[in-house]
Amino acid sequence: MENDNRVSILAVDDQPENLLALEAIFTDPELRLINARSGQEALKHILNEEFAVILMDAHMPEMDGFETAKIIRTRKKTHNTPIIFLTATHKDGFHAATGYDIGAVDYIFKPLIPEILKAKVSVFVELFKKTKEIRRQAEELGAYRLELEKSVAQLQSLNQDLQEMSRAADTARDQAIEASRFKSAFLANMSHEIRTPMNGILGMVEILLRSGLTEKQREYASTAIEAGRSLIAVVNDILDFSKIEVGKLSLEFAEFDPVILIESIADLLSSQAKKRDLSIVTFVDPSLPQVLRGDAGRLRQIITNLAGNAIKFSERGEVSIYATVDSHEGQPLRVKFSVADRGIGLTVEEVSQLFQPFVQPTHASTFRYGGTGLGLSISKRLVELMGGDIGVVSAKNSGSTFWFSVPLERLSSSTERRARPANAEGLRVLLIGDQPVTNESIQSYLNSWGIRNATAHSTEEAMSLLRSGLESDPFTVALIEASLSASGAKRAASADEATQEPQGALTIEASLSASGAKRAASADEATQEPQGALTIEASLSASGAKRAASADEATQEPQGKDLRQNELFKEVKLILIAAFDDEGPLHSGFDAYLAKPLKQSQLARVLSNSSGQPLEIENSTLPPESTSFATGPRHRSELILVAEDHPVNQQVAILLLQDLGFEAHVAINGQQAIESLGRASYALIFMDCQMPDMDGFQATRKIRESEAQRGKHIPIVAMTAHAIESSRDECLAAGMDDYICKPIDPDQLKRIVYKFLPLPK
Repeated sequence: MENDNRVSILAVDDQPENLLALEAIFTDPELRLINARSGQEALKHILNEEFAVILMDAHMPEMDGFETAKIIRTRKKTHNTPIIFLTATHKDGFHAATGYDIGAVDYIFKPLIPEILKAKVSVFVELFKKTKEIRRQAEELGAYRLELEKSVAQLQSLNQDLQEMSRAADTARDQAIEASRFKSAFLANMSHEIRTPMNGILGMVEILLRSGLTEKQREYASTAIEAGRSLIAVVNDILDFSKIEVGKLSLEFAEFDPVILIESIADLLSSQAKKRDLSIVTFVDPSLPQVLRGDAGRLRQIITNLAGNAIKFSERGEVSIYATVDSHEGQPLRVKFSVADRGIGLTVEEVSQLFQPFVQPTHASTFRYGGTGLGLSISKRLVELMGGDIGVVSAKNSGSTFWFSVPLERLSSSTERRARPANAEGLRVLLIGDQPVTNESIQSYLNSWGIRNATAHSTEEAMSLLRSGLESDPFTVALIEASLSASGAKRAASADEATQEPQGALTIEASLSASGAKRAASADEATQEPQGALTIEASLSASGAKRAASADEATQEPQGKDLRQNELFKEVKLILIAAFDDEGPLHSGFDAYLAKPLKQSQLARVLSNSSGQPLEIENSTLPPESTSFATGPRHRSELILVAEDHPVNQQVAILLLQDLGFEAHVAINGQQAIESLGRASYALIFMDCQMPDMDGFQATRKIRESEAQRGKHIPIVAMTAHAIESSRDECLAAGMDDYICKPIDPDQLKRIVYKFLPLPK
């Protein structure tokens, strides 16, 4: 019967009344009583159904209970089915023994006692249920076992496949490692083969520039220098990209000053910007700690790339470099660096393609502006390596702002205070200029120093502020930016004539010509003709003076002495903010000048000088002042040994060291370098790494072994054309003290020399 979960009991008896009696006893709904009135009928039932217990009458016609039980026991399926004999005629022990011999589990005499019969049957019913459950579980376990055996077979097959794949992967890995090794070796050799001749080319051109060249010759030599540096920049990009791809680019953490970092980058790019009539503006958030910890070299690389792109893709205005606090919470501090320009800008589609290798905004820009398209991709990977983010905000033909934010360690010992002008509370500064970025930067510095200040965006506004402050709170310093428009100057002049003010009208024109104004050679020349880009006239009469009407007059240089004729400026220190580093303003009446890119420390120093007080330095050091390459004594007594096999590079090194005042000797390989040490006493050795017979690594190890016995140490600086990180590590591991990469930058060479052989006091 389908879906019938009742337990079946077979009752075998030839008397209907006995079967009815059994039905009356077993009324449990979970039980089903099946009746058979003969042995033959009982055998038919057991063929089709499984019973928990069989209640068998012992005495029946034709086939009695004993014979039926024997047949049931012969069947495998029913061999263990419990049989209880029920009898009323055979009460002797013989028949009971016969029943037990056949396999009966019990022998009950009639009349039946229902409670006893139910209790005995219930035992076998529960046993049947448990047996059935065990059988079901066994079947499930069997199915699970088969499935498990199938899974094991599949796993064995997969394991064999994995072993084959693993062997293939090992082979591929070995091939990749070998290919990477060949690639690294190729890149190292390529770097060496390019840098070695470039060192000679750039070194000789640098020396040529120091000789007496005509202006045209100097222009040609400068172009050659720029071209060579561009080639080296391409090589550096390829090497960096390769190191990033194979995961070998590492960061070097050290302490650095964010102000020096940003302003030194601006200095580096200033000449490039001036060639395109651009100015660079820097701003470092005064709330930034003076000392941070991070990879300043990689930060410099990223910012220089972004700022270089801004200059390359701009044709007007300013390029701004910012460093601000992105988040004050927690340690490390999160610092945001931004570079903004007013260049060609980018469309949404072009922005989506940025930061991918070898991609430039448009195909045409590759030919117009040049470049490998690797710079932004490398910058992105470097920022991510530092745990930061990078992005851009841009609009076509409206300029772009590239930014990145990185975590930098804020040192607990660092101070929040920097150098500040003396008597800051006694100063009141008027900033006259119409460049919003420059104004914002200077205002932030002035506010952080506690200096009262105001800004005039036009000459009219400047005159009004000066007049209003004369009696109650006069200005002590005027910062005049050489960038006011000619139209603004004319408006100031006409407005002054209209009001017929007796104090005078101020006209400022600030558009320095691309070629620059020629400087006066004498005081007489200075009084005979104007010197640049600012026209200042004073009018004491009611009708006013005649205004400049020609274009030539509109491009004359600022004359601070003319401002002195105006009553408003007689007690004000005049400081010009000029686009070029030139002392011309000092000869034309200004008290001081500041050249862009403007430095925080220079602004502090100039304002301090304007109050006649020394600069206050609170737990801070100013960045070193820049000096020309030849600064220092013209003759030094220390001898320097240069181990270099390339004749041109030998000559470059000798000439550059002579320019520093040192005498230098040459060894063409490592063996000669060791022999030279026995003939003279050298204070410093520059050691090329790749030389014939004995290379620089072998020579350095031998020198260090010899020094260990004598207790002496000569500084050895690696001079190599390999620019990969492993080369630097190999140099230091060999016992060298420092590392300089070809092509040799004269300023870098000077720093290395003075590091080991400082200038005498």
